[in-house]
Amino acid sequence: MTTDRPDSQWLTTGEAARLCAVERDTVLKWIKRGRIPAARTAGGHYRIAREDLGRLLKLPCAGPQLRTLRCWEYLAAGAEIRSECGTCLAFEAEAIRCFRLRQRNQDAGFFCCGPRNCEDCPYYRKVAGLPARVLVITLDSTFRRALEPADASVEMTFASSSYEASRRVAELWPALVVVDEEVDRREGAKLLESLLSDRAMAGSRILYAVAGAGRRVRLERLRSKQVLGVMKKPFGISTIRRILAEEPVEAAPANNGVQNGGERKE
Repeated sequence: MTTDRPDSQWLTTGEAARLCAVERDTVLKWIKRGRIPAARTAGGHYRIAREDLGRLLKLPCAGPQLRTLRCWEYLAAGAEIRSECGTCLAFEAEAIRCFRLRQRNQDAGFFCCGPRNCEDCPYYRKVAGLPARVLVITLDSTFRRALEPADASVEMTFASSSYEASRRVAELWPALVVVDEEVDRREGAKLLESLLSDRAMAGSRILYAVAGAGRRVRLERLRSKQVLGVMKKPFGISTIRRILAEEPVEAAPANNGVQNGGERKE
């Protein structure tokens, strides 16, 4: 290995794998496919420059298997990264899979603003290929019927009031919440604000459903990055699937997730 970089600037494939929270074999595949440059030692072992690994993790468009949303980006919902995420080991290591890194480093400095159990986290469920949890808050029976057909990729739950919605949010940590304007108006236009302030909405997106395209909506109430926009109802499960698919994450291989439910230590 001939280079003018000091030894401290080089990583073994095992060290690179730990920083990315992937298997060592994955790093070797990246090297062999030319996705990351590497040098060889006299003994034939690969070494990766720290700056090259950092560049790989930050590529704005590295393909669906590389440049995908990390947990802190997903939870930010397009807004600024949460300040508490900056103290988390997963963020500092720029880990692709936060849950794998936490599994391997149980006593490390993690700060997770998600649920206690990783399997309830909308980010983890998306990465692991589990059905997305969707909460629909509506009194409209026609709208409800349009969304009720079974779908293996979505777990649909319904609520008809802010109280019931709050209880469901705490139970589900949903990936998407559909708010019917009719219920919001009945609740004194406070339902949306209540949802946005709920801790269990970390990582959740909101879709505001209205009865007609011409209805006036107070847009200043919808300026949160978590609110995806306004859509005329009724719409069906295919629309929900399309919305859920718009944010890319790297799918974890089978049996590569969190063991024992991924429960974090307090």
